[in-house]
Amino acid sequence: MNTKALVDVLRRARESGIRKGDGGLEWTRFNAAWRIETDKNIYDDLIKILHENPDLIEFNEKMMNTSKSGSCRVTYENLAKSLLCRTLEVGEEQTVSELKKYIELEFTPALNILALSGIQVDEKVDLWGEIGLVPFESIPDCMMKDLYKATDSMFNDTRNLLTIGFNYGTPKSALIKRIEIKPKFHETFDGNDAGFRKYLRNNELSTESLNDVEEFSQVYNCLSLVGSSAPVALAFWTVIEEWVPCSNMFQNFRIGGIEHDMSNASAYKLTPEDCKNASIFIRKYFELPNNIRELLRISLQRLNLFRRRRSLVDKAIDLGIALEVLLLHDGGPDIPISLPFRLRGAWLLGQDTASRHDYYRLFKEIYACRCEAVHSGKFDSKFTKKLSLPIHELLKKGDELCVNIIKWIIEQKRFPDWEKLLLGDMSLQAK
Repeated sequence: MNTKALVDVLRRARESGIRKGDGGLEWTRFNAAWRIETDKNIYDDLIKILHENPDLIEFNEKMMNTSKSGSCRVTYENLAKSLLCRTLEVGEEQTVSELKKYIELEFTPALNILALSGIQVDEKVDLWGEIGLVPFESIPDCMMKDLYKATDSMFNDTRNLLTIGFNYGTPKSALIKRIEIKPKFHETFDGNDAGFRKYLRNNELSTESLNDVEEFSQVYNCLSLVGSSAPVALAFWTVIEEWVPCSNMFQNFRIGGIEHDMSNASAYKLTPEDCKNASIFIRKYFELPNNIRELLRISLQRLNLFRRRRSLVDKAIDLGIALEVLLLHDGGPDIPISLPFRLRGAWLLGQDTASRHDYYRLFKEIYACRCEAVHSGKFDSKFTKKLSLPIHELLKKGDELCVNIIKWIIEQKRFPDWEKLLLGDMSLQAK
């Protein structure tokens, strides 16, 4: 690559003036790259130099993979604008050095981001593998971050359409993971070409991309084990590292919807001890056999939903499901569940006859709430008077029981041997 010629022409552009352009959405770095301007003769020289560099042929009407399931067409004009914008930020020497570095890579370095409300941290917490939990403000500048931060009233309708309006809270934190996008580019196709249709089918949402989302989902549901947090996933997107050419022009994102009764305006702030425990729980969770992890995933999802529900009826249903998965995972559709639900919970958590009796009553009443919610859709005074605690306090107790059982299973790396436990093997009890 003719680096000297590129550095010279970008220096000329900087010295003569590089402008962001007038009008449009000036508040976004994304838009600034598209609207960048400089002297026309210098710009034409820049385009000519790009055409003459064979190392840059991939930027000539090819598709740049911007995530594991999306791509955008790039041109020499796109590259020129991107280089001018980057020159304005870091200077021509670094801009050309970054271009050379990218050409030599076999992948595009990027970052997967899952924006969360309902939980916040002061600094990065390493959770599992390459996944970390960070303050939302610390994620790289990108179009989605700008959307969340925008306060001008003209963007309010857009924010609400993206289900990230003020009614649902804004991100307090984010899960991040560095990824490598391969291949960097692929060929374009004619719209009627069979290869194009095959490409669309194969890349509509890659298996690898789905796995990324699922891994993030399991991690943020595991965070429900820490304190009283109930993280809400607001949006998932991929950001190419900012030094990569054209990263400031092409970005990919997918928005997750939020049902009206599952928003979480408050955010539980993790303490230093919580951060330490979160890393431990999540590491142990991912070390579990797949069959155990899959069952816990369902329970964790329902626990998360339970905490975010506004309706007590819906909360009782979600809590009931979370506990049934833990206590009745080995049962069939025709096996009665009420009695084993109470007995197993009591014997697992109770340390003596008196405590087992208390737990038995708690599990009995929690299950009764679940059944009442399912069969009548409400809790009338006749039903609630039979309970030993106000229903919101009873459900809160159930939350604690659910967390304790999940933690026990994670620590033991298995579900209890229910037959031995019910026959009096005290070594199987949760401590």
